[in-house]
Amino acid sequence: MKRHREDERSGDVADVVDARTSSPTRGAVPRASDSAETIQTTAACANENDDDGVALLCLTDNADAVKQVKKLNLGVLPVQCPEFCYRRALRDEFRLSWAATIRTSRTNANSDSERTSKAAIAGGIIAEYEALNKVVHIRTLAVEPRHRRQGIGRRLIRQLIRQTQEQLIEQEAQRVDSIRLHVHVGNDDGIAFYKSVGFNEEARLEDYYRHLEPRACLVLSYALADPKQVDPKAGEE
Repeated sequence: MKRHREDERSGDVADVVDARTSSPTRGAVPRASDSAETIQTTAACANENDDDGVALLCLTDNADAVKQVKKLNLGVLPVQCPEFCYRRALRDEFRLSWAATIRTSRTNANSDSERTSKAAIAGGIIAEYEALNKVVHIRTLAVEPRHRRQGIGRRLIRQLIRQTQEQLIEQEAQRVDSIRLHVHVGNDDGIAFYKSVGFNEEARLEDYYRHLEPRACLVLSYALADPKQVDPKAGEE
């Protein structure tokens, strides 16, 4: 296999978080602030809402949500994606990048009956369509540490699969062979997580990372060759 070196522009850091584990693979990293900013949820973007207080929010045309996903990534990812990944997510017409929010409500101090509902970012996925390679590429997937082991990562993956099928394949008639990501070879929990939601090992790239040891990564992919076989609920617990 040809040796590759990590491209700082690639943003391929989906490997360093695992929604099923309590910490990133590569040692201790700073937590996102427990006093995270909150945002108002918008019904136009929230596509999946559950009774557990978790809702999904599209990052397209939502600069505040993109800013908070970036803040989350800065707090938990040892390797950061470049700024253009966030700009692309903000402008993405296919709506492939999403945030998971935790709804909170607070009673107005001036009125016991008036409550304000807001949502704090608990996780996020940044992905984009690469027409030349006919793949959707996951750039980052992160879940705030205190909200892990709640199925948030699975929900974000499930949403990406659904959007790929509905937006790209069905509505836009684009060919998409797979959803792809890179994962550090030492991230056993992350690899197990992605395989549990239907990803398979496609290749191993040596000398891929500059700042992680070992430097190798695995390329994992979720096949979309036959749209009729895509399960929008993939990874559901």
